[in-house]
Order: sequence, then C-alpha cells, then structure tokens
Amino acid sequence: MENPTYKQIYFFKNLLELIIVWRAEKFPPPDLPDRTGLFKQMQEYCGEFQKSLEEELLGPVESMEQKKKLMDMYVQLQQILSGGWVLLEMKSPQSEADLVLQAVVGHVSEMMNSILEKLECPIPGSSKYPDLADDREHIADLFEKTKPFWTGDLHMGLMGERIKEYIIGTDLRFFPGKDAGQYFLKVLSSVGGWDWSEDLAHPFSPSGRFLFYMNYNSKAFMDDLVRCIQHKVSEQPTWDAKFVVLLDCRKKMLQMHFRKDAVLNPAYQGVREYLESWFEAEIFYLENAGVLVEGNKPRTVRTEVNPANKLMCNLSADQLSILLRAMDEIRLVEARSLSQVYRMIVPYLSTKNRKHLSADSLRVKSYQVERSDREQVLEVLDRMASKVSAL
Repeated sequence: MENPTYKQIYFFKNLLELIIVWRAEKFPPPDLPDRTGLFKQMQEYCGEFQKSLEEELLGPVESMEQKKKLMDMYVQLQQILSGGWVLLEMKSPQSEADLVLQAVVGHVSEMMNSILEKLECPIPGSSKYPDLADDREHIADLFEKTKPFWTGDLHMGLMGERIKEYIIGTDLRFFPGKDAGQYFLKVLSSVGGWDWSEDLAHPFSPSGRFLFYMNYNSKAFMDDLVRCIQHKVSEQPTWDAKFVVLLDCRKKMLQMHFRKDAVLNPAYQGVREYLESWFEAEIFYLENAGVLVEGNKPRTVRTEVNPANKLMCNLSADQLSILLRAMDEIRLVEARSLSQVYRMIVPYLSTKNRKHLSADSLRVKSYQVERSDREQVLEVLDRMASKVSAL
C-alpha cells in the first residue's frame, strides 16, 4: 500500500488540531477555508481514501504486511475520532467549529468502516452481522421498559441518548460495536434493581452512584463527580475541616461497589482509578497547603533512616514501586492515600544499587510500569504463593 493513502489521514489530523485552536480563540485560523470549502475538502479526501483502498486491495486482505498497515491506519483514525468526541463532550455553545468537527467525526468513521470491510471485521449496524442486530433489538426492548430512569438527571439522560444512538446504529464512538452492546445490556439489566433512595451524607447522588457502579467513564461525568466533592470541601471553614471532609469522601468512594466487568470506554481509565488519582493529588495538596496558609504544625515527616537500620530488598526500585502500589490497591494496608504508603515504608528499604530511595520517585514510577518489571514482580508473587501453599 502506497504512502499517499496516509495523506488523507494527515489531512483530518491537521484539521482536528486547527479546530482545537478555532474553538479556543473563538474564530477560525486565517489559512482555513470557509465552512463550505472545508466540507467539500473533507468529502473529497474521504472519497480518495476509500478509492485508494479499493485500488490497492482488490480482494480480501491476506498478507500480514497489508493487515499491519491497515491496522496502523485504523489506529491513527481512531485517535482522531476519540479526540473529536472528547471535544464534542465538552460543555460549550454550538458553534461553526462544532459543525465542522461533527463532519470530521462522520468522515473519519466512514474511513474506519472502509478499513473494517477490507479486514472483514463487523461494522456497527451492518446487516452482514445479525448477532449485532439481535443485540440492538434486545437493547431496544429493555430500553423501552426502563424509559423512566433515563429522564430528569443530566448524566442519566446522556447515558439514555447514547443507548438510543447505539440502537439506531449512529453511535460512532464504539468499534466494532459488540463490546458497546454488551455494556449497554449490563446497564439496562441493572438499572431497575438499583437503590435510588437519597443519602444526604453521601457525596454522590443515587444516579452518580449507579453510574460509578457501571464504570461510566465519560470525562464529563467524572469531572462532575469531582465538582461534587470540591463543593463539599469548599464549604468547610478551616484547612483541617477541609482535610477531614476530603478523607471522608475518599472513604465513601472506596466503599462503593463497582462492576469490574463493565466499562463504557475500554480505551480510557475507569471511574474509580480516575478518582483515586484525583484524591491522591488533593490530599497531598491539603496536607501541605494548610501549613503554608494557616501556619498549622506540619504533619509528621520522617527523617532519613540510618542505612544500618534499613532492610535491603532484592527487587529493583521500579519493581518495588509496583508491589507497593498493588498493596494499596487491594487494601492490604490501610492508608489515607497512595503517597502515605510510600512515605511510611520506603524510608526503611534499600536495594542492591541504591541505599537511599525517594518515596515520591517510587510513587511516580508506579504509574510508568515496564513489562519486564511487571513480569519480575509476578514471578516473585508466584514464588511467595508456592511457599504459602507448602506451609
């Protein structure tokens, strides 16, 4: 396949970047054609892309090299599509830039479908794949029976709109479509049995708790959860009171149920993971901001431990960071935050190559996991499991 096929992908990628500038500055970049010209260009580039695929690949894709190139193009187009949907999800008045952006999303989706056809993969709404049609029919039936739940609340309403888009085959955010159908089936099967009673002591509304349970990882929804917590914290008169409320909200969030087998967008972090990262940053801020603003006595900070009193760990610093994060995530130790786990444990450890380890450095490393380090930690845990079994 010749490189000119990528020309059309780069056009849409550059156009998305220009739209971002357009939305931010409220007027189009000077070198951008008018809307009519842009629509014409998009239609031409999309047609060229589809024609190029037909000319390059007259029949089914058979060689591994061809498949790799098609998948590379598909991934690049999916990145453009995801970027477009992120922008459209942002709350802003409808503008000319948004109309162009919607056209970008539509054309990019067509190009992705062209690739799926060549790879002989299922396309959302395609009659060639009756199993998807059956799913949509079942989802439509369940949606009709649960209709009262999808009105009156902003995010439940948005979820309802997404389900309707999927039923009629216009929800272009999910490919190839089967995973989205399974997610919506789980949502519709769970909504009727949910406890919708109000709990004024809880930071989240009943619908917020339900969507958290269903791992509805829409960026707009997760930002709204954060705003609810920020509102409760901001009402407190002192830094200590803010800190206590923040810890209480985190405790309630960690006690909430959530489905590990459900996620709206598999390519993005889950709701719980997102909130845990946010809580960690906020707790670190409040732990230190109160000292600076109100002159409170700093919370206990451990001084450097004598090297002779440290335990040497036969893992590397990177591997140790993974293990400590896993301890926190399965609640093997009780801590206010992930930062506290590292601050309380790391000063007493060293490795073969490093006598002094930084708690903050190891915490950061735990978010940048290398495959080889993960495998080494898993091997160590397997050996520990074998030892426990033999006891």
